[in-house]
Amino acid sequence: GVPVLTCSGDTYAGRMATSLLHTVGLPELIAPTLGAYRDTALHLAAAFHKFYDTARVIGVEPRVSVARLALVKATRIVLGNVLKLLGISAPERM
Repeated sequence: GVPVLTCSGDTYAGRMATSLLHTVGLPELIAPTLGAYRDTALHLAAAFHKFYDTARVIGVEPRVSVARLALVKATRIVLGNVLKLLGISAPERM
């Protein structure tokens, strides 16, 4: 999968990401405005925080650990892109 959150619009990247997200059945990751983009990003960050606070990533069945690590990596990419777009630097480590 491709970790993407996009704002639909007139740019090539926005149109391509919108098309991709519709194709894979994830229209909820397409924001119609920058305000909706910000709100969706905040919702994703809050949902990830809840997941990370309650679910073990390491020390579980290997298949589960691999899937959860993939989710962590994808979320890091998406939220890093959001912060970059908003002009906020992201920490390298936490």
